[in-house]
Amino acid sequence: MPGADSAGYAGFKDQVDNHYFRLFASAVLMSGITAGITISQDEVRDENGRVTMSGAMTESLGQQLGQLSEELIRRQMNVAPTIEIRPGYRFNVQVTKDLTFSGPYRPYDYDRSIQLSQGRVIQ
Repeated sequence: MPGADSAGYAGFKDQVDNHYFRLFASAVLMSGITAGITISQDEVRDENGRVTMSGAMTESLGQQLGQLSEELIRRQMNVAPTIEIRPGYRFNVQVTKDLTFSGPYRPYDYDRSIQLSQGRVIQ
């Protein structure tokens, strides 16, 4: 159900977490993995200058692992900003569906419950 602030405007306005640390950490990690995969790929050639079978297998395995790591880290970078609503924020809920109650409605007397919890006598 959509929410509105106390003035009736749709949505909330409070602290926004853009996840900058997570994004930059993922970028640094992805750069490190890509550089590591590139450095680890030595070309193994035979005496005729052709790439050997083990060299080709090692190179393709390294490339695939590097691409998989990049894809997993790239998913971590696709995170939308998050709004953090602090405790005590007043808002209204716009009811868009029917609500059903399991029993008859009884109004809750907020002032009376405070007086009972403080031990005051109610007349």
